Amino acid sequence: MKRILFFTLLIVLISACRKDSSEIDQNRIFQQYTVLYNNQTGNTEVSATFREDNASGKILRLTGGAKVYFNEQQIIGKSNFSQTYSGFISPVKIEFVDSDGKKYTNYSFDIDYVDVNPLENFISGTNNYFSWVGSTVGENESITFYARNSEGKSNDQSVSQQGSSAINLNSTFFNDFQNQFFTYWLKRKRTSYLGEFAIVGGHFSVYYRSKDYVEELF
Repeated sequence: MKRILFFTLLIVLISACRKDSSEIDQNRIFQQYTVLYNNQTGNTEVSATFREDNASGKILRLTGGAKVYFNEQQIIGKSNFSQTYSGFISPVKIEFVDSDGKKYTNYSFDIDYVDVNPLENFISGTNNYFSWVGSTVGENESITFYARNSEGKSNDQSVSQQGSSAINLNSTFFNDFQNQFFTYWLKRKRTSYLGEFAIVGGHFSVYYRSKDYVEELF
């Protein structure tokens, strides 16, 4: 009985955080698009989310004939739209048609690769300046170092200052990784405004994820 009540409340809460797009003025639809180039899998992952008014507004279910297309293919969904493509696809064309029939067309943009510098190593209990292979941090970019051990514990740290060429991993970063193997990788992110958008705007984020690497820390 308690489990049924819990899941009922969960469904109610999720529903309360969403709204049908046809219920609001179509100029209040905020578009959020993401493209991830995943060098670990060799895939391109594309997603689209629509919100009310801004990036933290209620997630919208596309209703009233609203549609979204990735590279001319209609993506079927309700409030989250995603598609994975084999290989590296660039640019990705995303078209959104609102309930009034107005179309907004946007394209992903290029992003530089990032990979682990094989000459780097880690020293426990000290600050580690970890550099990477690839360009320095560009405008509206960040680079994040991720680490995860076999128990599922994880940590990450980012740098977003333009021109940076290394991440300063603080002395406590590896506290959960002592005397064991851990997996780590890098991700570059770049965000830009959309070319075509409703009054409230939107943004496009493009990521490049490096391959996974394994290290043992003593």
